[in-house]
Amino acid sequence: MQYLKDRLYRFFNPEIETTSTFDVLATDFLKARKIVFSKDIDGAKGISKDSDKHIHAYILGVDSLSLSIAKQLALLCHFPNFDDRTGENRTIITIVGAGSAVDAMSQFRAMTANLLDYALWRCVENGVEVAKCERTHSFIDLEFEFVKADVANILELKNTDCNSVSSIFFSSNIHIWSEVEQVFDVVYQYNSEEITIDNSIDISRAMLVNTMYSRCDGIETIHKADTFNAECYSEYLDNTCRYVRTTKIKEYWDGIATNELKLSNVFCADTFRIKLRSIGTKPEDDIKTISSHIGKNLRALSYLEHARWNVEKLILGYRPYNAKEWYEYVFKSQDEKKAYVKKLKDRKIHLNLCPIGELLKIDPGNFKYDCLLCLSIPHIISRAKRLNP
Repeated sequence: MQYLKDRLYRFFNPEIETTSTFDVLATDFLKARKIVFSKDIDGAKGISKDSDKHIHAYILGVDSLSLSIAKQLALLCHFPNFDDRTGENRTIITIVGAGSAVDAMSQFRAMTANLLDYALWRCVENGVEVAKCERTHSFIDLEFEFVKADVANILELKNTDCNSVSSIFFSSNIHIWSEVEQVFDVVYQYNSEEITIDNSIDISRAMLVNTMYSRCDGIETIHKADTFNAECYSEYLDNTCRYVRTTKIKEYWDGIATNELKLSNVFCADTFRIKLRSIGTKPEDDIKTISSHIGKNLRALSYLEHARWNVEKLILGYRPYNAKEWYEYVFKSQDEKKAYVKKLKDRKIHLNLCPIGELLKIDPGNFKYDCLLCLSIPHIISRAKRLNP
């Protein structure tokens, strides 16, 4: 019950017709996940809501594994100091290769569905910008650079911004270790052939995330003014994660209709450590300590979770409402709105894919689910150890 087999990852590219092609992509995704999680990309202490730091990750190569690393970073690197009104403190991911930067961008777009339709990006070849997105602002907390350059000259490309926590990912066949180890804050060197995977991942935390969402009926009764008051969620923590039988947890998981929803739970659980580090704690701390930190930072964490969810949904093929859909939505009655929202959601068009300020206006109650999720984290971590001893 504790493992999700790699066949789940067929969802990432449902048009794949050959098993061999799929196996390469699935393997690279699992390897990328292992590489990224091998170190803390957010520096020595994490990035807090008051920090002026942001992540800048450099990835050398545009092969499937390198792009899978970029995708994994896009799912993971979300922090509470991002301001979607100004765009301050975005995570920047720079992908460097010897070939066409535009081709690299196209390959990454193919792997990430709608992400580049809404995130900022640009392509640079030999120091000259050759393409960029049309928008100048985005509510997405990620920015991408695709650069054609000699990877041996990476130090010339490195941004000198002192407000970034810089990291670099490169294969061991690129011999630049002595040049980069003193320059980058976090260095990931890997040998793809030596990375062992067993074609499955531990899903105990993901199962408990799903259980929480399956058992949170009634949370909408929490008063709007108490949305970010941790004390108002105690009874829901009891019902959603503290005192749930293992058989029910498995039942909820087996009842998930699509791989997409299972992936959503996996992606969410993968961010627990980076979330906790952003508020000065970590998964190894005791429940009381973690809960105290979460309670004091609940609003910031719920906003962070929404920013993460936005990116996840774009990668899973959803998109926000366009102008016409917003117009139709606004002029409908409440009952008509519910039916309209469901109809569009079934077509992977989601009302809540929007900036935090807009969500506070159109669906402020949605943050109650984000708050409950964040408050559940220490209990999920503790319970997962018993599910997967």
